[in-house]
Amino acid sequence: MKRFIATALAITLLIAVTAGSGALALSSGPPARTAAYQAYHNVLRAAVDEYGIGAIDSSTGGYSMEPEDHKGVVHAELIDFAGDGMPLLLLIYEDGTMYSIMFGSHFELYRYNGKAEMIYSGGIGAEGGYGSFVDVCPGKNGITYLHHIEYFAADGKIAEYYYTIENGQLSMALELGCDENYGGPQGYYYSNCFINGQPASEQAYKDAPRNHLGITEEREVPENNSGAIVHRTLAELQSPQTTPKEAADVLYSLDLFKGTGTKPDGSPEYSLGGVPTRGQAIVMLVRFLGAEQEAQANAYSHPFTDVPDWADAHVGYAYKNNLTNGMTATTFGTDVAAQPIMYLTFVLRALGYTDSGANPDFTYIGSLNYAKSVGLTYHDYQGGFLRSDLAMISFTALSRPLKGSDVTLIKELVANGAVDAAKAAAAGFGT
Repeated sequence: MKRFIATALAITLLIAVTAGSGALALSSGPPARTAAYQAYHNVLRAAVDEYGIGAIDSSTGGYSMEPEDHKGVVHAELIDFAGDGMPLLLLIYEDGTMYSIMFGSHFELYRYNGKAEMIYSGGIGAEGGYGSFVDVCPGKNGITYLHHIEYFAADGKIAEYYYTIENGQLSMALELGCDENYGGPQGYYYSNCFINGQPASEQAYKDAPRNHLGITEEREVPENNSGAIVHRTLAELQSPQTTPKEAADVLYSLDLFKGTGTKPDGSPEYSLGGVPTRGQAIVMLVRFLGAEQEAQANAYSHPFTDVPDWADAHVGYAYKNNLTNGMTATTFGTDVAAQPIMYLTFVLRALGYTDSGANPDFTYIGSLNYAKSVGLTYHDYQGGFLRSDLAMISFTALSRPLKGSDVTLIKELVANGAVDAAKAAAAGFGT
């Protein structure tokens, strides 16, 4: 069964053009959310201090036969369930039992109402059964559903609950259930299905989330048990700023971020939980340098055989200008996951800092610490580098001054025509 193994979606992203200047009002975050983040930080910090972070060696494939490795907070995430810009805090704990290491043992939801207020606390898993999962499911009209599914309870049945969370209240949006049986070469089949208490066919049961709520994907949480997301959320809460979704929206409005597709409501899908590639990172670099038009007009040659058309001109420009040498003499590594030090190096170069020559400003291996020193990031990126991280670094870079200047990157890009001035102004960047 697919949910026994948590898989990470690696969705290709295309990053497109421009830049904006410092949107400082955005980067500080709305006051109400800033207060909420501080309150959430206190909750998460207290939970981590008391229970620790449930993290294991990722070489085990996400699971371990040593339950004690998993005790603690295994997942912490801010989720805007209502689509109103005010996220809730979701915490998942593991208690160190064998089934807990696969499913989690307990989850909590907090909202901000002048203070961090717990609105739900409950177990994960049916008593006497194997356990269950918590999924996060984007649906129609910007609503995100919390999906709690119980597998193999004591009576052998499956029970599924989809909740909305609005005004700090959990409301049942959809209730499903059935028997699951094991059947021959066709695999699983389902019987005695019901939807909201009414008998339903197997197909109606399977289609119910899409048909009733507009759900087309479900993201299992925790997606892995490395503890990375807990560290990242702690850092995000400790330094409230623009959310990755807001940053992506700004970059998209400036043609910097194309996303991966379109949602049912017509808005762009950014797949911020996906993993950016080296090819996508080099495209962003060339655009941040304001050199895309030159790159496309000249189509500089390069020796790499693994570069697709959408990145060919950008890689050629980067190779000609000694911005990249590839992974081997003939391989650029277009589809290889981008590492944080690589992308931070790219962006620092775009800001005019150097990592070569007689007096370099920083070293490649030390790019993370240097990026922190110039206000480009505050993360350590423990456990991975995601599209959300790329969006946040890119957004933040727009308001950073070029080396030895008071001119920000966005102003420079507007000045040299790489970014449309009207779009920059509409996005809140002063010029």
